[in-house]
Amino acid sequence: MKKIEEIVTEELLDETITKFRSRRWFFIRQEEIISAGILWAYPEEVEDGDPLIVILSLDTHEGSRYMDLAVTLHQDTKGRFHFTDSIEDGKFPELLERMLKDRGAMEIHNPDEMLKRAIESRESFKSLKLEQSNSSFLLGSNVIGKFLRTPSGTDNPDYKIPILIRKYSNFKGVPENLGTIIFHGKEDLCICVFSSFIKNYGDYWKYLFDTSRLKDNGDFIIEARMEAESIGKAIADLHIAMGNIQEENYGKEPFSQSDYERMKHQDRNLLVEFSRVLASPYGVLYRDMAPITEKFFTLNLSKKGEMKQPIHGDLHLGQILKTDSGPVIIDFEGEPMASMEDRISKGSPMKDLAGLTRSWNYIWHFILGPGELPEKISEEFRNITVRAYENEFINAGGRLNQGWEETLSFFETEKAIYEAVYEWNNRPGMLWIPMEFLRRVASRL
Repeated sequence: MKKIEEIVTEELLDETITKFRSRRWFFIRQEEIISAGILWAYPEEVEDGDPLIVILSLDTHEGSRYMDLAVTLHQDTKGRFHFTDSIEDGKFPELLERMLKDRGAMEIHNPDEMLKRAIESRESFKSLKLEQSNSSFLLGSNVIGKFLRTPSGTDNPDYKIPILIRKYSNFKGVPENLGTIIFHGKEDLCICVFSSFIKNYGDYWKYLFDTSRLKDNGDFIIEARMEAESIGKAIADLHIAMGNIQEENYGKEPFSQSDYERMKHQDRNLLVEFSRVLASPYGVLYRDMAPITEKFFTLNLSKKGEMKQPIHGDLHLGQILKTDSGPVIIDFEGEPMASMEDRISKGSPMKDLAGLTRSWNYIWHFILGPGELPEKISEEFRNITVRAYENEFINAGGRLNQGWEETLSFFETEKAIYEAVYEWNNRPGMLWIPMEFLRRVASRL
């Protein structure tokens, strides 16, 4: 057995960072890393073949960041050490079994009996090779784990919100929390979240896209309309449940002037990034977007008397599972480009609804390609979802603020600008989808 500080040299850290830098979860791959070190490792003593969790401290020109690694130690014939990803190589369950017994600085907090059984009986383990900012895996048939590559406090919404929803409402459209890996340091950090695995037909993006290839167009459209209505109702029920949370820092309250100033600052920064898109060679095609940059401003929700509450923060068809018992909403971690402060902030439910309506625009373009037809159909599905949301919200005893549709339109525009910036930075070939929507917005200004 060797102590971790005897193993982890600067050379090993450089090799490990180079190996993992291309992964999507390596969130600072575009930044120059000035120095790297280990904040904490569990266990502190390891030998060849052992899995461990390492919390890295990384210094860049943008500041200090932390990153979680789940790795397996290997020693070659020359005595040199190397790391592989323990979730991908299947060694992670060994670490969970050890952690369940240790209860030290790194512990599985509040493990449910289902999680304990899955770990102790060494049920099958499968890495879910998904393109996302964390690493997900299946433990047996009933437990899904999400290893968070960016450690955060226990107020991480992906961990906390589903727990509070189930505590304060009867809404079952979110997975049940089964336990969490917590690191007890200067502050408690959330490292991994375990939830009940819900049998499903995939998220709605995949389900609808695949179904569109298998069914006659007429039959598919009829089924998709029914799903759109079901999704709209589920999101209304979700927002009612989130609005009923009676916990400090999570309850409903009016938007304040400081909220307006914060949102205005965010949107100014967003518009700066959007102006770069317009100034690019591709942006020549969209010079008619100028009215958006001139007239787009943050809606002052404090003057409208609107209430803020916990929201999903990054809602789209890929975050909703198709199941036999109805839509199930997952991944409450918020927008990938947002800070943790913004992710845990309360907001307008219309921001969630806007994310969903924009998702309809995307999927119909993916199914049908460019042109007027996908625009027309996506508008129809937007309206189906919005009307189902409105009816369910009112029927369940909720009250929508006056002018809520204006607020929804604002957030749809804001979301499309965010999409344009994201696509330009990550998938330039998809930029035309939000830009065509924004062109129609600009024509109405």
